[in-house]
Amino acid sequence: MSGEDRHGSRGARHFLSGYEKRKRAKEKEEREKVVVAKTRKISDFFAQRGETDDGKEKEVEIESNVTVPTEKDASVSGPSALSCESVIRSPQSNDPDTDTSENSDGKGDDGQTTGTSENSDGNEDDGQTEREVEGDIGNWPSVISEAMINHWVSSDRSELQCCDGPFDHSLRPGTEGDRKERSCSKSIFSRKLQNGEIVKRTWLSYSRATGKVYCLVCKLFGGIGALSADGFDDWKHAIRKLDEHERSPKHCTNIVAFSARSITAGRIDEELAKQADEIKLYWREVIKRCVSVIKFLSERGLSFRGSDENIGSPKNGNYLGLLEVLSQYDSFLAQHIQKHANKGTGHTSYLSSTICEELIALLGQKVTEDIVSRLQRAKYYSFTVDSTPDVSHSDQLTVVVRYIESGGKTVERFLTFLENTGHTGRQQATALLEYFTSVGIDISNCRGQSYDNAANMSGRYQGMQALIKTENPLAVFVPCFAHSLNLVGQSACGSCRLATAFFGFVEQIYVFFTASTARYKVLKAALTGENIPVPKHLSDTRWSAHHDATKALHLGYNKIMEALDEISNDAQQKGDTRHMADQLYQTMCKLETGFYVGFWATVLEGFHRTSVSLQSQSTDLNTAVELLKSLRVFVESLRDRFDDFLTDGIERSGTNDFDAPRSRKRNVRLDPLDYGRAEEASLSPEDAFRVNGFVCVIDVLRSELDKRTNAYSELNDRFGFLRLLNDMTPEDIRKSASMVVKIYQNDLSPELSEEMVHFQALMKQTEKELTEASMYEMIVDRNISDTFPNVAVLLRIYLSLMVTNCSGERSFSKLKLIKNNLRSVMGQSRLVSLTILATESDVLRALDTDQLITDFAGKKARKKVI
Repeated sequence: MSGEDRHGSRGARHFLSGYEKRKRAKEKEEREKVVVAKTRKISDFFAQRGETDDGKEKEVEIESNVTVPTEKDASVSGPSALSCESVIRSPQSNDPDTDTSENSDGKGDDGQTTGTSENSDGNEDDGQTEREVEGDIGNWPSVISEAMINHWVSSDRSELQCCDGPFDHSLRPGTEGDRKERSCSKSIFSRKLQNGEIVKRTWLSYSRATGKVYCLVCKLFGGIGALSADGFDDWKHAIRKLDEHERSPKHCTNIVAFSARSITAGRIDEELAKQADEIKLYWREVIKRCVSVIKFLSERGLSFRGSDENIGSPKNGNYLGLLEVLSQYDSFLAQHIQKHANKGTGHTSYLSSTICEELIALLGQKVTEDIVSRLQRAKYYSFTVDSTPDVSHSDQLTVVVRYIESGGKTVERFLTFLENTGHTGRQQATALLEYFTSVGIDISNCRGQSYDNAANMSGRYQGMQALIKTENPLAVFVPCFAHSLNLVGQSACGSCRLATAFFGFVEQIYVFFTASTARYKVLKAALTGENIPVPKHLSDTRWSAHHDATKALHLGYNKIMEALDEISNDAQQKGDTRHMADQLYQTMCKLETGFYVGFWATVLEGFHRTSVSLQSQSTDLNTAVELLKSLRVFVESLRDRFDDFLTDGIERSGTNDFDAPRSRKRNVRLDPLDYGRAEEASLSPEDAFRVNGFVCVIDVLRSELDKRTNAYSELNDRFGFLRLLNDMTPEDIRKSASMVVKIYQNDLSPELSEEMVHFQALMKQTEKELTEASMYEMIVDRNISDTFPNVAVLLRIYLSLMVTNCSGERSFSKLKLIKNNLRSVMGQSRLVSLTILATESDVLRALDTDQLITDFAGKKARKKVI
């Protein structure tokens, strides 16, 4: 082949250089531009309404003999009358899409830019259009483009109106005849009809840049006067001038034109628009069903995905599985799945895991924004934080806020988990403040903070509560009542050797029966038909576990003894098992055990009821203090019931004798100081148990309750008079109110004293005694907050105080449910979204699904119109 031409008869191949390729591409682009410039646009075949020198409209005729009716032909009954009208531009107008200037620098005869550049190819610059659309109305160009008109005709114009102010830039100095300074006000954005009704001027917009007002429709379609040109700022004659403008024929015609452009009827693309709406409606219906399934799963903390994403597969997870179930009863969804499911990557179905994750994130974002907006409207709030490790060994700091809803209801809402913030008070305080700033929560409106009694939280100098107080001194620290109550119980359990031994025995009963299925079967057989709970496990963090375990032992004492006796006499059991059963049986036969079962069941029942009441979100400060005080009275009353517990213990254990206490025998050789001392008083076994096992427990309970209650004495002195309002004299009310005003000087005025006296008279007219929550609900229901404004503010501050961090513990329960061993690699943002959807399901259900889908469509470019 060395002598043959490898190219055959075609000859040698020649390749263009890079320069030659770029040159030819540029020449081709120039030729295309010339062709486009010579091609007539569709707007050349229509006409635009022009104006004569006297300001009246005239008809502009063009080749197609299409005319536009003048104002006299338009039937307008008022400024709000809407009818279909063609508002079309002529080719001779200053259309930014058409280069009509004769100057090569892109300017017309008056030196103003026409909206096109020298090298324009007939289309306006996209960046310029975007700046016009998003800009302030005072910064709009003198020539309005078609793209800009189409945008504002079809978009929400509430933000452009700026009717809520501020109107700082609208202040105008007085003149010689009238030296009074005037500015724009909110009242000019509405007018009052003869019958007293208020009608909003939706066409009027305020420009923060120029400090003037403009007519939106006249600015878009052209008009006469300052409202459609440089802006109006004659505030002295604003009402009269605006009334004249909205009754003018030009304004009415522009209103009709604006309405005509906002509907599809009569447009040349009517069929295309109708088809686009049908497609949009179809995909919105698909996403609605997806959102409903996501809400269902997220409320219950269930998983979404499986090992595959194939419709029809039993391993496709709960999300696709529920959609399959719904399709059996929903023909629309069934047809969609049949047509679009299992088509692979690149085919749009909106059933993929990617869309599911986007919807979860959007739902979580909307719920968070809704809660933050409610909190901002409430203004006053308190918060609590607590941390726990998750299954992936990452520390999660939960953030929960408490505030008053618009209807007067007190709520506690979960906001987020902050991952790995550290364990020092400064690290956690810094992370919390940064988060509040990011979501728009003002720390200056915080009036309370509640944590457990850990040193990093409650420390007086370096604790989190102290660091938050440096940012806001009014954020008073309230130790968690429920946690304080748990500490009281723990102190009582370890108050003496006998109490410690008793709870050790309770745990041994649970361990013995649950360690073997055979032994547990014997226990269940003994308890069958008696409706008695089985023995429970003790917990150091959940005090209710002590109550449940003691209650189970108290109710099933005799049945448990029968089960132990059966196991100890069973020759089929191992020797050590029979020995352990016999030891436990002998312990239950002791009088000390029978006594303590009845005693601790009574004590812990009172603790449990108090703890359940404290865990309610509606519990306020004064109620919590009263619960602790009532519990102290209850504990003190048990001191005189020793004989009752003794009688019950004798009946339960079957013996009348306590174990004799061990006495130390004197040894002068080992302890010479014993020589010459008087003999120790010897107590009977019953008296020894009374002193060492009963009275000491009562004393510890009482002293610990006093200690924990005194921690709230300052707050109780500040707000306690609200609970005693009906029984106080006017002088005492004024004194207490004055003390509160001194503390909250920026929130309350000195008029609070007289308002409280007046409010007391109103309360006495009610037949029942009102709590602080019912007081505020009465103010809201009767709409008398304007009569008692300071009382309402004081009650809002008081009711917003967080008294427990139980809501944070509930969020940990959701955390363990959502991020479990099977979902341990879940990302932080997804974890937060799913947790807030599960904990705040009432807010989730109240979300507007249509608006949610609209926001979903606007987050990024979609393959389908939604």
